Amino acid sequence: VQYLFLVFKDGQDMCRLDSITLGPEPPLPYVYPFEPDVTPESTPTQTPTPTPATEPSPRLDYTKKGIFTVSDSQAIEVKGNTVYTGFIDENNTNNNGLLAIDVSTPGNPVPLSMIPFSGLIVDIIVRDNYLFAVETGFGIHIIDITDNYQPHIIVTYPCSPKPYSHIAVDGNTLYCATAYTDLLIIDITNKSQPVLLSTFTDTKNIQNISVNGDIAYVTINSYTYSPYENGIVTLDVSDKTNPVPLHST
Repeated sequence: VQYLFLVFKDGQDMCRLDSITLGPEPPLPYVYPFEPDVTPESTPTQTPTPTPATEPSPRLDYTKKGIFTVSDSQAIEVKGNTVYTGFIDENNTNNNGLLAIDVSTPGNPVPLSMIPFSGLIVDIIVRDNYLFAVETGFGIHIIDITDNYQPHIIVTYPCSPKPYSHIAVDGNTLYCATAYTDLLIIDITNKSQPVLLSTFTDTKNIQNISVNGDIAYVTINSYTYSPYENGIVTLDVSDKTNPVPLHST
């Protein structure tokens, strides 16, 4: 059995943490229209049926396991039986933070701990017993999650005036897209003392990044509708102190 955890917004700015069960063979694509939450004041609605994007397949078995409702969330990561997600409460900024949730019983998700933050967590990556969380406008938090009941921040790599967007971690190197024109390459060998190795600057905004060995792929966006202004830049990062562009599309 495999579980897929989803975070999404509905019309009331609430996020759901859902899961689906996959059969043993590769499934055909489906669209699952989730029903709205039912409250005592509302009339229960009939549970919708999954709508096939192509022909129905007996290989696919969707089973919604559990809902954990939080305020606005844009990032999620899973390690073992724990889900980590950031959230903000637009009505009370004191409720913003990072949640650790026990999903060992998928139909009954249980919160384990929360670290309060002021901003929005836009990306989360877990490696071993460390969690890297990007808080827009503040920085990259490196968090020890050895004990999910008592996670603690080891260090925060501060932002410049630019908000950070997305990150990638490869070995002892962290790559950070700033959502502006810079890509930061940071040595995290010593988790308590991250060291900036280099900065790659493009003429357009760097939004996201994925790393495969010595090659990094970054998405760029000029916030125009022209296909010639947006695309992917391929970088040779074999020398972390001197990233070299190889190709752009």
